[in-house]
Amino acid sequence: MILQKKSGMVNNSVGSSPNFKLRTEYKPNPNQGKVYLQPDPTLKITDKIISTTIPKANGGYETQQHKTGEIAKGLLTNSEAGYNSYFVTDNPSVKNSKETYFVTRGSDGMSVENLNDWVNNNANFTLFNAYIPQAKLAEKAMEVVCEETVTNF
Repeated sequence: MILQKKSGMVNNSVGSSPNFKLRTEYKPNPNQGKVYLQPDPTLKITDKIISTTIPKANGGYETQQHKTGEIAKGLLTNSEAGYNSYFVTDNPSVKNSKETYFVTRGSDGMSVENLNDWVNNNANFTLFNAYIPQAKLAEKAMEVVCEETVTNF
């Protein structure tokens, strides 16, 4: 799916949706297929910490913390939810772009690494036809990306 700005008016008032049309037909990218990944300025990497309580040698207990990995969270990424999206344009800057692309990556096959994603998202949708947590994250990211695109045109 490709979002293209309609020529003319852009209504950015509260409660209105950006003035975009969805282009579904194939049209070659103006840069011979070259696209630019736009950074996510909201991305934060934090340590994933677990706490364990162990007995002390002379009685009592002690709590120790251990780093077990990293957690990436931002508008386009949430590693705990298994959500990854990318905002791609046909020019290095959003302001000069004529084409913008919003891509959401689904999870790979079920594995230990993405078990939380598969159980919380894929299984819920597949087995129970339920609204998945990743959809809320994608919806919010698309709203912000569309607003940013409209603002910069």
